[in-house]
Amino acid sequence: MEDGPQHSVLNVFERQEKKYLLEAGMAEKLLARCGSALEPDGRSSILIRSLYLDTPSHLLIRRSIEKPVFKEKLRVRSYGIIQDDNHPVFLEIKKKYRKTVYKRRVLMTLRDARRFVEDGVVPLSSLRGDNAKVALNRQIINEMYGALECYGALTPSFLVGYERRAYCYHATGVSLRLTLDSNLGWGKGSWDVEDMRGAHPLLPPAACLMELKTTAPLPLPLTHALDALHLYPRGFSKAAQAYRALKEREEQ
Repeated sequence: MEDGPQHSVLNVFERQEKKYLLEAGMAEKLLARCGSALEPDGRSSILIRSLYLDTPSHLLIRRSIEKPVFKEKLRVRSYGIIQDDNHPVFLEIKKKYRKTVYKRRVLMTLRDARRFVEDGVVPLSSLRGDNAKVALNRQIINEMYGALECYGALTPSFLVGYERRAYCYHATGVSLRLTLDSNLGWGKGSWDVEDMRGAHPLLPPAACLMELKTTAPLPLPLTHALDALHLYPRGFSKAAQAYRALKEREEQ
């Protein structure tokens, strides 16, 4: 499981991700075809905010759009409604080499994430607990610190928000996670992660983005269900779409 601080056991992910843009009603048709093979993961829906960090010239996202063999992103991800600066968030570094995605993250407060990014102050809360967790967090923090040194000052670039439903696929022994993101929108970057006032949509009304995340080939029953509904993967980056929309608005 992945979403939310309540599922913070896994802080390191290595997998392949396939994305599908679904028109209104298609998600329900797919869920119906999969039946009991898909089991809801956690709550029925969760609010997610992803604050992408970048250089003043937007170096990271511009490199990502060029589709190089290797690319990386740094972001702050929040789950649920943020009440104050003590709200738990994940500071994440996400890398992609060829078709494999590697994500590493550390749980901390929003205040600590900002102090780390802006001033290099390592959050003490992430270095408490059992030895294995502390060692892993320290390793990930060092990796993030290296990225901050490499790129220089990183600041909030843009914000992406959406509502997510998540499912686990249990049939045929394959470990697979399916997510459905709806009400996908973007806003200008700010450490006020909850501020999505005036957010701009990234998808047509009632459409959603589906992602299949797995370390193995898709199971045949799921492949057949996708084929029957004429659902095929396509490239879609929330960050890239938000950045393009932001630049278009700035140039108007």
